[in-house]
Amino acid sequence: MKNHFVFIGDIIQSRRITDRAQVQRKFSQAIEKLARKHNRLFLSPPTLTIGDEFQAVVKSTANLFLILHQFEVEMHPVRMRFGFGLGSIDTPLNTRAAIGMDGSAFHNARTAIEEARQLGKKYALVSSINEDQSAALKLLLSWIDLNMQNWSNEKLQIFVWNRQGKRQREIAAILNISQPAVSQHINKPIFTLLLESEKYLEKQFNIFLQGNK
Repeated sequence: MKNHFVFIGDIIQSRRITDRAQVQRKFSQAIEKLARKHNRLFLSPPTLTIGDEFQAVVKSTANLFLILHQFEVEMHPVRMRFGFGLGSIDTPLNTRAAIGMDGSAFHNARTAIEEARQLGKKYALVSSINEDQSAALKLLLSWIDLNMQNWSNEKLQIFVWNRQGKRQREIAAILNISQPAVSQHINKPIFTLLLESEKYLEKQFNIFLQGNK
């Protein structure tokens, strides 16, 4: 049985949105852009499922958080949450759309997004791997969640551009803010720790996927 990674993205408090039609258009466009820009990373591309959710099956989790952060920036000021599922897919893989499939990876992702919704989390993980290892990954993910939960869009963009290797001056020019404002965030130890934590999780998720080889 092959290992797979499925994620579900969900709009937070979607029922309170007044202009739902406009947000749905924005949501659909952001999903299409994600699928087009990172098409090589997906086994099943990001696909709108029910009105306020989309899901995907990834080939690799390299830069997973960076990609999701970029999606968050696209959706601002609408806020997103994500559920991660590690497990198997028991039906034939649909390479055209992330629908019409079944298996523990999808069930785990569904449980994770429900947990995120109920507990007010930004991220949640449910997996079928070793219980102790899974607990450690969930703990680290909770630490990331706690620290990034209420970030402003500007702070998130600084983090995204910094992760992509942009210099402080470049980030300041892109966001039309001062370099000291950028430096104030980047030079905090928490920024580096969060970046290292995300990369570590991405690596551990990929180790799970490499079990297929």
